[in-house]
Order: sequence, then structure tokens, then C-alpha cells
Amino acid sequence: YIDHVKQGFIKVYNETGGTANKYFTGVDYKPAGKTGTAQSVYDGPDRKKYNGPQKTYNETLMGYAPYDNPEIAFVVVVPWLQTDQAPVNKYIGRDIMDEYFKLKKERQSIYNDEPKDSLDAQDTQDTQDTQNKNQ
Repeated sequence: YIDHVKQGFIKVYNETGGTANKYFTGVDYKPAGKTGTAQSVYDGPDRKKYNGPQKTYNETLMGYAPYDNPEIAFVVVVPWLQTDQAPVNKYIGRDIMDEYFKLKKERQSIYNDEPKDSLDAQDTQDTQDTQNKNQ
């Protein structure tokens, strides 16, 4: 059954008619995931400004990439929207993925395309150096 779920996630981002497709068209990092909308009632800090409960929407987006060997995953939740037609969640998700893969390319060029293990070792060394400075 899980393979059917994964295929559904791939279709959401990669097939015409998928609910995230038009926001991720043309990317080369093979995203997959799920969009979501939930009706809700506003009960936030400004609730006293309104005469009774206000109908709102919570927009969500879950994604990961590349779908055949994931290295990044994220979830976006945008609460209290007044319409379910605002694709804010999709713009945020696209920005997250674009920035991740942009930084990955920059990092590979800095380290002269060293193997991933070398980059992980550098991360460990960078973390240790930061911790030593903070002590």
C-alpha cells in the first residue's frame, strides 16, 4: 500500500492537475508531497475584535525531494487564512526547496564537488569549531 501512497505524493507535484504541480513546474529536484486545506474557526489574539467566531482556513503543504532518494523534507502550516484560494503554503514550500538545492550546489562548488562523506565530516568539524568558540 505504501507504494500507492508514494505514487500519489509524486503525482501531486509532478502531474498536470496535481494540487502543487503549477508551483513546482520546471524544477529539477524531483519533489513529492501533499497539499491540504482545513476549515477552522479563528480563536487567535484578536478574537475580541470580531462579532462571533470567524471562519478561516489552515493551508498545509508537506514535501520532500528527490522523491526517489529524499534528502530534505518539510511541512508548512499557514493558519487563519480568510480564503482557501491563497497558495501561500505552496510559495513557502517552493522557496524552501529552491533555497535548499541552491545552497547544496553552492556548497558543492566550495568544496570542489567532494564526496558527501567529506561534506559531512566538514559539517562535524564546523559544529565542533562553533561549540569550542562558545565555551
